[in-house]
Amino acid sequence: MITANNLLKTFGSRNAVNGVSFALNKGEVVGLLGPNGAGKTTIMRLLTGYLQPDGGSITIDGAQIEPQSHAFKQRIGYLPETVPLYEDLSVNQYLVYFAKLYALENRNTKITQALHVVDLLDRQESLVGNLSKGMRQRLGLARAILHDPDILLLDEPTIGLDPAQVVDIRALIQKLGQTKTVLFSTHILAEAQETCDRLIILREGAVVAEGDVATLAAKLVPQTAVDVQVQDSTGFETFVTSRAWCQSVSQTAAARFVLYLEPAVSKSDILAEIVGQGFAVDAFTALENNLEDIYLDLLTQSS
Repeated sequence: MITANNLLKTFGSRNAVNGVSFALNKGEVVGLLGPNGAGKTTIMRLLTGYLQPDGGSITIDGAQIEPQSHAFKQRIGYLPETVPLYEDLSVNQYLVYFAKLYALENRNTKITQALHVVDLLDRQESLVGNLSKGMRQRLGLARAILHDPDILLLDEPTIGLDPAQVVDIRALIQKLGQTKTVLFSTHILAEAQETCDRLIILREGAVVAEGDVATLAAKLVPQTAVDVQVQDSTGFETFVTSRAWCQSVSQTAAARFVLYLEPAVSKSDILAEIVGQGFAVDAFTALENNLEDIYLDLLTQSS
């Protein structure tokens, strides 16, 4: 659907976006994940045409499109981190204004459809200034989908919301992702994991990993580990480090160790070998890598 090809954006001597490439497919929610300053908002602004790239290109359905063109903007719906709202207008007046900017036909129908999707039909006559933060975000989403775009770019859409509002917005994003291409930026790991089908992880303006959780775990942390507690640790570390199945060992307590294993080894065979060597084992627990481990490891790696 939409593809970023080697995007580059510099501010002074700093590369805010440094050779970023990715593709987004219809019917998926993709998370643009990274800490503050990683380049998420700059990428969003490049994709919307708000900023011009210093290098690279953006294509939709394989065709390069000038970001300032009307055809390009018709296919993009954008929710910026700070939603532009006019507080003295009613909800309906606000959407009528944008419907006119988009030169939409059947404006009332389009507005009703958008309000229905975001569950704001009963607030059409409410002043924007009287809406809660969560309702304002939903109104921003209604504006973003008003012209029925193929692609939605949502920059930190749950920022500042309370937990209940966050759940509502996540559910709405997942619903929209069933029929549209959605790129959803966040610096919150749990949010990305709950909301997105696929993740693009950024560090210092560059993509450092991409894939679903299972793929990231398989590619980035291929080793497995076990937590072992023995009654008497004398000679234990020397023994395990001599075995081919042990990549490394870390002692975490007086008689407790984490063993980092070669891929595809049998943990039951390792336990049997340890016991067969005469060590009394009090605990033997497999440790599974999770997304948080992977994410933190990626963000702390040296460039």
